[in-house]
Amino acid sequence: MAEAAALMALFFPLIMAILYVVMEASQVYVISEALNQSARQAARNVATMYHTYPGIANNNAQALALCCKPITKPVGTVGAYVTDVSQFGGVSGAGSNITFTNMANMDLKGTTTPPTVTVTCTYISNGTTGLPQFPKWDVLKLSKVVNFKMMGTAVYQVE
Repeated sequence: MAEAAALMALFFPLIMAILYVVMEASQVYVISEALNQSARQAARNVATMYHTYPGIANNNAQALALCCKPITKPVGTVGAYVTDVSQFGGVSGAGSNITFTNMANMDLKGTTTPPTVTVTCTYISNGTTGLPQFPKWDVLKLSKVVNFKMMGTAVYQVE
């Protein structure tokens, strides 16, 4: 009986540590996939709206309003990892990470470098814009030392 108690005293903290690491790794995966999916959807929206609103390539505010705003979810909703259009602009400002490339090739058929749009979506874990804190259970108080920043990027061909 004493051996079982000693064995449990040794392995219980190890099992709890493994469980904690698995829970945090799964949260990173869920946030990463939500960012990637939101970036893909925003890039697709911007690329398909280019023909309707050609000025969208030079007007990031219009791109954010038309293409990124519908993707955001209200704070407190399940899976709300993208809650504000400012997340599509990264840290340096709204819209700065929505970029068009090779737009001169728009009318060239069969070109090897088709025009594309690149969208980056950022998750900053300091709780801004109502985002959940990461790590959720901050047992080691890592959020006071490290500001975790996750990004999802998507490239989509302008149609």
